[in-house]
Amino acid sequence: MVLGAAPGDDLSDARRERLARVIAEDLKTQTYAQAMVADVEDVDEWRAAARIAGRRLGLRVRTMIRYGAVYVRAIDLPTPEWVRQRSQRQLADLSRRLLGPPS
Repeated sequence: MVLGAAPGDDLSDARRERLARVIAEDLKTQTYAQAMVADVEDVDEWRAAARIAGRRLGLRVRTMIRYGAVYVRAIDLPTPEWVRQRSQRQLADLSRRLLGPPS
């Protein structure tokens, strides 16, 4: 509990912690999480939990409300190794076509 916080905030902190754990699982597996606003007790608390989940995973996240749902999405994800290798191969192929065989 935060020093000087109102009584009952421990329950809010515990609920936020539970939400953060659930949201973190979605962020790990699919880089986003969402919930229908009608199913969320407190949208601001959900968004705060989403930011906590992102920080714990070392991700920058963005939260938003759109079309009756609240979302969190990871941004600035690292480029997967297979994408880097593919790009290197494509660049090498292009260089060979443009420059010809090395002398």
